[in-house]
Amino acid sequence: MAVTMADVARAAGVSLKTVSRVVNHEPHTRPEVVERVTRAIAELGWVAHGGARAMRTGRTDRIAIAVSSLENPSTTMLVEALAAEAGRRGLAVGLEPTHNDPERAARVLASCGRLYDGVLVLGEAAAGVSPDAAPGAVVTVQGAHRGPGRVGSDLDAAAGVLVRHVATMRRRRVVLLGLAPREPAGGAEEADGGTTLIDAVRRALPQPPVAVLALREDSRAAGAEAAETLLGDHPDADAVLCETDEIALGLLSALARRGVPLPARIAITGFGATEDGRYTTPSLTTVDPGYPVLAREALDALEARLAGRPVEIRRPTPIELIRRESTLGTVLG
Repeated sequence: MAVTMADVARAAGVSLKTVSRVVNHEPHTRPEVVERVTRAIAELGWVAHGGARAMRTGRTDRIAIAVSSLENPSTTMLVEALAAEAGRRGLAVGLEPTHNDPERAARVLASCGRLYDGVLVLGEAAAGVSPDAAPGAVVTVQGAHRGPGRVGSDLDAAAGVLVRHVATMRRRRVVLLGLAPREPAGGAEEADGGTTLIDAVRRALPQPPVAVLALREDSRAAGAEAAETLLGDHPDADAVLCETDEIALGLLSALARRGVPLPARIAITGFGATEDGRYTTPSLTTVDPGYPVLAREALDALEARLAGRPVEIRRPTPIELIRRESTLGTVLG
């Protein structure tokens, strides 16, 4: 049986009129009431019939979050932060996995302005499709390419703190481990100004890295497979800076199984601050991208685009280095 507005009102302990005021963003509604109603809507999965409201306002008050998949814990953490921020703003959220299929991505972007007011594209979820082709507001979050519709962590700052940290530990033979570059949807021109954490680290290093190893995917399995190449081709490497926590966790596990002393022989870092990194042996040094702040910036940018305003150029989202056992403990001479 379909959930109704009356069900939402009962769950929130308010009247039908109050529910209507909340979903229509009418003024003078107490914040705690808005929060109760918004929570009830999310828990019950109620979708307001937006036809009449859309005719009045031109808005559906729904946004889509396009993701490649939810297998990666970092992606899940970012989705939760974005959904929570959208809920605080009275926006319903539709989750749209693309599974790296350009046709799926194109359908999600085509729904912009009809089913959804706007779309937040996470990372490379729309790989192979240009967001510029969407008929409505699109903001890319943590994507590899820069531009007015992109919000992301300060990768140059992240690279700086990582490089300084391994230098403090006197690690000089650094290997970089990241994803192979993708062909941009908009052609070579779109790639200009694009950056990844690995690009930023290469710029920050005082001397070139020993090697840059490109992986087929962002996964623990890919990180684990890289251990053989690392030990076989670069046996003198004393630090590996990984593009993501998933890659770092796979590498750390594979090296530990081979009996490589960590961090005595090789220090390892990640990016993402996933919970699993706290409980590995050794625990993983990583960069916290600041998901709640990133979510606020992303929703601000989307609302600016919906209002026809230019997206404000702000300082990149602050990051924090979380120092753990995978780099601490041994300083090389």
